[in-house]
Amino acid sequence: RPRHLEVQVFGDHHGQLVHLFERDCSVQRRHQKIVEEAPAPALTLAQRQALSRLAIDAARAVNYSGAGTVEFIAAADGQCYFMEMNTRLQVEHAVTEFVTGQDLVEWQFRVAAGERLPLTQEQISLSGHAIEARLCAEDPARDFLPATGTLSELKFPAEGNGIRVDTGVQAGDAVTIHYDPLLAKLIVHGPDRASAVRLLQNALAATRVAGVRTNRDFLLALASHPAFVAGAVNTGFIETYGADLLRSAPAEALIPRDGAHRDPWGDAGGWRLNGAPERRAAAGAAVGEPGVGVAVAVMGPMTAPMPGRVTALNVRVGDRVRRGAVLLVLEAMKMEHAITSPADGVISQLNVALGDPVDEGVELLVISPE
Repeated sequence: RPRHLEVQVFGDHHGQLVHLFERDCSVQRRHQKIVEEAPAPALTLAQRQALSRLAIDAARAVNYSGAGTVEFIAAADGQCYFMEMNTRLQVEHAVTEFVTGQDLVEWQFRVAAGERLPLTQEQISLSGHAIEARLCAEDPARDFLPATGTLSELKFPAEGNGIRVDTGVQAGDAVTIHYDPLLAKLIVHGPDRASAVRLLQNALAATRVAGVRTNRDFLLALASHPAFVAGAVNTGFIETYGADLLRSAPAEALIPRDGAHRDPWGDAGGWRLNGAPERRAAAGAAVGEPGVGVAVAVMGPMTAPMPGRVTALNVRVGDRVRRGAVLLVLEAMKMEHAITSPADGVISQLNVALGDPVDEGVELLVISPE
């Protein structure tokens, strides 16, 4: 149950170095952050001070100037291990701005212009608690695969009273594969963590998005989960509670992309005209009557689960492949998705080449029985 902690540091060209306390970035999916907060929950004063000293020592060792983020992995026993230093402001710098009352972008400009840091370490104080949630164009029910489309509606809660929204898109904009899936950041600030959590829940509930699948409902379920409310976060949080979070999300957010309905009036699975009944299942799915599981190894066309670009191609026509083998890799929005073989077979058709852009649903290749 490790935690991902990081410390915001700043240096100038006059030898001054300061820290602006720490952030907890443990809640992640696909090794990418989606919820960050400051200060880190459940840290003692001694742990906070030790972490800050480590970050300052790292920055001083390289005579650092400008904004920097020193990142650590914290073990369950509280021991911290250096991971990396990002020599820039991070997406989550807004929570630090909320709890310190400082404009870190302004600090960057001042330092770059040769000025001294605006404050000394003794003048920097910590006030309240801030949490940021990243609203992303992705599908939590499909392992957070990136989503594309046109934003037909995009509404956020009113800013002020502890709510800040950072975004670069608006209704009518197209979300494509060429950029990061981040649509907006919802940042909240309260006098303590409990009030910040409630404010985050309200801000997410007031957010409206249509036209593109997003993680809004997943984030709302996460912010309402008892473990998150209690501050029991670690890098395995979503793996541990993911099934609960998906079940807690509003049902309409989980309607399959093929348009299938979950209510009995919309289920036309038993209706047919001049044809035999059929049931479709994804590769490797289990189908059957209640209580009966039947393993199905589906052969045939493999389609793209998301729009993207082919960044790795591991097979040629005629190759024999085994179940689970990585056939190719699609990359979109800073994420990679491996397309694996659902069963043993032979590549009988290959429709893409390395570097090709593909749309969701495009037939990539065909696997035939050996």
